[in-house]
Amino acid sequence: IGAVAALAMFAPAVGAGAWAVRGAQGPLHRVGAALVPAHVAAEADTADRPRTLVLRPARSDLVGAVPAGEVPAALAYVLVRGASPELGAADQSVPRKASNALRALVGDLVSARGDAKAQRLADFAVRYVLVRSPVPEGVAAALDSVPGLERVSAPEGDGLWRVSAPTARVSILGPTPLALPSGAVGVKTTIPDGPAGRVLALAEPVDADWRATLNGHSLP
Repeated sequence: IGAVAALAMFAPAVGAGAWAVRGAQGPLHRVGAALVPAHVAAEADTADRPRTLVLRPARSDLVGAVPAGEVPAALAYVLVRGASPELGAADQSVPRKASNALRALVGDLVSARGDAKAQRLADFAVRYVLVRSPVPEGVAAALDSVPGLERVSAPEGDGLWRVSAPTARVSILGPTPLALPSGAVGVKTTIPDGPAGRVLALAEPVDADWRATLNGHSLP
């Protein structure tokens, strides 16, 4: 019989699922509605609760190559779960470590660096990368070169790539990774039997208000 694990959150704003950043300038900013195609948004309501990384280039001739840890000044990006950021989500503070990790990942993706692995997208529960029109040729070529990313059809001139590996908000890390069903914020699920040493991973910024229990006992 598998163990029952629960993850509870007492500061919902941190888990709202929308991080908005304006290129290299850094501050959070409000973004508009309906950023992603309907079929992509619908997947966010499934038990996996995946996210979409949306890139918004300011011009079609944008060159993606930037130093490690940076993003082009003319590129804005937002990480969303659903069709668009939840009301007020873009006004919430994102922990610096998580923000820097996302910034570095975006910079590596558009710069075609070899360390831009699809697994790093999975660490953020990203299943899709959407580049809004106009799609710069250099950015498209960089994303095409990332192992584990495959281009799929997108409407209205946008570019859309899908992470080929399983992606979920909550998963067990181990010899055989396993996605677990998740609610919009909290999680209560049964963990199948398996080898020792597995890790229960939640694709959210680290925050002291998260609580995790296993069979009623708190986890460190």
